[in-house]
Amino acid sequence: MPKRPKNRIERVSIRESEKCKDVVERASIVCGNANLVKEWINDSPTLMNTAEMEKICREICGKAGMKITVFGEKELKEMGMEMILAVGRGAASGPRMIVAEYNGNPSGGEKIALVGKRHNV
Repeated sequence: MPKRPKNRIERVSIRESEKCKDVVERASIVCGNANLVKEWINDSPTLMNTAEMEKICREICGKAGMKITVFGEKELKEMGMEMILAVGRGAASGPRMIVAEYNGNPSGGEKIALVGKRHNV
């Protein structure tokens, strides 16, 4: 299969205005965080294990003023979360379920839900 030619950006022009600055700043934050999550996904499970993910989530939620609840093996058993426990049996750092709560702007009316999973071996 022939290689595709690489498209290179030769010039970027940004119009100076507060609106443009705000849009670029928001896009930079979103893209930067998307790339960070991709790095976590691509990390070896021995590096990005459940204990490390808990540490990162606690740090992020602490900075953002979000509530975080971490359920360990005991709580997962009590809740009947057998599939999480089964997958977690292969993890050196044990199974965890992390719930991060963001209540947003109470008067804003927007509804946001993020659901994710990670399997560790």
